[in-house]
Amino acid sequence: MVINWQIGDGTSLSLMNNPFVKASGNKWVPFSLGEKMATIFYTLGRYVKLLFFPHPLTHDYYPRHIGIMTFSKMGSMFSLVLYIVLAIMAAGGFQKRNLLSFGILFFLIALSIVSNIFFPVGTNMSERFLFMPSVGFSIVAGYLLVRLVQREATWKGLTIPLVVLAVVSMLFMFKTTMRNRDWVSNDVLFFKDVEVSQNSAKILTSCGASLYSQSLNLADAGQRGEVVGQAISYFNKAINVYPNHVPAIFYRGLCY
Repeated sequence: MVINWQIGDGTSLSLMNNPFVKASGNKWVPFSLGEKMATIFYTLGRYVKLLFFPHPLTHDYYPRHIGIMTFSKMGSMFSLVLYIVLAIMAAGGFQKRNLLSFGILFFLIALSIVSNIFFPVGTNMSERFLFMPSVGFSIVAGYLLVRLVQREATWKGLTIPLVVLAVVSMLFMFKTTMRNRDWVSNDVLFFKDVEVSQNSAKILTSCGASLYSQSLNLADAGQRGEVVGQAISYFNKAINVYPNHVPAIFYRGLCY
């Protein structure tokens, strides 16, 4: 039940529980195998990109923040090649107990359980899914820095690794501090991240619901109407992404 393995054709056709479905005529149908795998590998590539350059960040990668991909698109194909290379590197050093191989394997194994390849996780991707895989990434990064030091086993040889470590640490600390401000409350987070996840039906609905709740506390009818109008615009966008999204339809009805 937990991992959604079912007997027979038990595929969920709800977009909020299965990002690998699309509208075809007046019904929802599963992605083709090519579309599904291309979309999965595109998101796996996005994970690697975030490890090196964590910007922009968002808590919401629900459909359709990430669109329907095919392997004709460069991002999906590049990611597929990258992961094949990583797998070959990991396998090549496995018997030798190479630390680089261990770090890559740690990353791949930890990421595999949230990759959507073996079972669906309900969303395309999520930054929190990188918490454990990033340990493997850090092992690889540390290994490469140590190798760089060993090549130049002098104090002068430490200059480049230490400068790299200092610059990356300062940039990541700054990004973490700035991002923490976005998590001060649900409302701040929703309206900050909707600027990034502009096509997510989930966050668009959350923003609309937040505005609707705010409108209930406004005594002035003009102000209340303006805020409700803004909420309706968010719900309309959410319904445009996912016409069957019941919460958006329900809240839009309350607004009217």
